[in-house]
Amino acid sequence: MRLAWILMPLWLIGCGGGPAMFSPSGDPLADMFEAVTFGEVIDRQRPKSLAKWQGALTIRLDGDAAPQFRATIAGHAASLANASGLSIGLAGAGEPANVVIAFGNIDELEGLIAPYLSDPGFMVPMMLSSGCVFLYSQDGTHRIYEAKIFVRTGRSATGTSACLLSDMTQILGLANDADYISPSVFNGHDILTVLTTTDELLIRTLYHPTISPGMTRRRAMRRARPLLLQADGLPVRP
Repeated sequence: MRLAWILMPLWLIGCGGGPAMFSPSGDPLADMFEAVTFGEVIDRQRPKSLAKWQGALTIRLDGDAAPQFRATIAGHAASLANASGLSIGLAGAGEPANVVIAFGNIDELEGLIAPYLSDPGFMVPMMLSSGCVFLYSQDGTHRIYEAKIFVRTGRSATGTSACLLSDMTQILGLANDADYISPSVFNGHDILTVLTTTDELLIRTLYHPTISPGMTRRRAMRRARPLLLQADGLPVRP
């Protein structure tokens, strides 16, 4: 099960799966978009406003295991940049970063998380069970401006790649899981190392210029529904 908290202004998520579905509307893609952007978090609260990035994402890697996943992360970043239209890439030497992906083994977890949270202990059980957790920060206008992803090492390369892709996708503002979407990075039971067509459509919809940070669910869905109706009927590829 994917674990989720909202700690304003932070979202905190684990890597696993859980339901996030509203009452079906008859428009499957629109229902999926609503679920992953406005679905319930673990405290049964739903976000009142849509959150998204408005600028480039620059990624810094931390931890001894980071170099072996550098190419994987660069590939995921390129796929997400293509789907969202955002600039997403690895930071150069000395370049400031607004996304940190940090790797550590089980013994290192609390120390790995400590620089970013005042009470890191509560996250350790999440990482032990799920492998990856993330959080992101948004300002008062619901623009996301920084994110952290914490990755437990010692897992398979495929499992780590899948967890990275899921969390890198969700820090874009599609923060919730929906296990009825399959195959998808939003399904906690699917182990995917590439985005599906459905995943790409959901990302493109969030980053369509008519969808703005701070929109209420009702207003965002009024904009998203016709965009997704145009795409309905396209095949879903694994």
